[in-house]
Amino acid sequence: MAQPLLQIATPPRTAQLRLGVWIELVTIVWMTIEAAVALTTGFATKSVSLEGFGIDSLIFLLFNDIYTVFSVGPCGGTSR
Repeated sequence: MAQPLLQIATPPRTAQLRLGVWIELVTIVWMTIEAAVALTTGFATKSVSLEGFGIDSLIFLLFNDIYTVFSVGPCGGTSR
């Protein structure tokens, strides 16, 4: 059987999972800062659009947290 021309070494699953969790945590921190700044500025300036953007960021933050918990799972993602 012929060998592929290019063999790409894939990192182990634990390394991929660790990278994915790290990216999710950075996203959660960013979205928290984004929501806090938008809501604080929106309420200070009475800007409905900024308040709406802040509330939208909170909704995305909630679903991102739920996704992170379910994607990692109770066993640290090793059950898949």
